[in-house]
Amino acid sequence: MSATHPIQGLVSKWETIFNLPDSITHYYVPEALCDEGSDTIAETLCNWEYRSASISWFMGKVATLTDVELERAVVHEMTHVLLAPIERHVAKRYTEQAEFAVENTARLIMRIYNENVT
Repeated sequence: MSATHPIQGLVSKWETIFNLPDSITHYYVPEALCDEGSDTIAETLCNWEYRSASISWFMGKVATLTDVELERAVVHEMTHVLLAPIERHVAKRYTEQAEFAVENTARLIMRIYNENVT
């Protein structure tokens, strides 16, 4: 991955905002290693008890995103980290509802941030 890819700056920015510096390990998976045809942008695994997580960014999909979409994806994945203690207790049959809650929370965080910064 190029050392200047925009995702690195966004990850750093939002880790600070979420108060998660040094809590998340990021893996940048090259396009050649990604599942062909997958729509997955990233996969987040959390060890919330230890305030740590890992996010695997699938760069083939990341490369197709606009700057706005990329920032939304970063905030979305970090919201998974934030809500991990609750998400863990959501039954598998409610995964779509949990994802909806994460997305709504991420959008709220971005809106409040943007209203206060601009």
